[in-house]
Amino acid sequence: MNVALDFDDRQSKRILREMRKAGGFTSDAEMIRAALRILRTLQEQAKEGYTEVIVQNPFTGDQQLLMGIEDVLGLRHGKEKDES
Repeated sequence: MNVALDFDDRQSKRILREMRKAGGFTSDAEMIRAALRILRTLQEQAKEGYTEVIVQNPFTGDQQLLMGIEDVLGLRHGKEKDES
């Protein structure tokens, strides 16, 4: 299956290039596949009731709330918002 993406504004194109470079991806498609895997993982965790993503610095043990899953996915308490 082929998927075509169209980015209308320069900022979106710039962000895509920056993400590709920062991640060391060889193509936009590779970077987008990785982003979709992350999104799918977050969706699965949200369905299980998880609501936050916390990162931890392995050297200091410091933790930081990275994001609320529901903010990223448009979900509330693991359930999709009503689209109507």
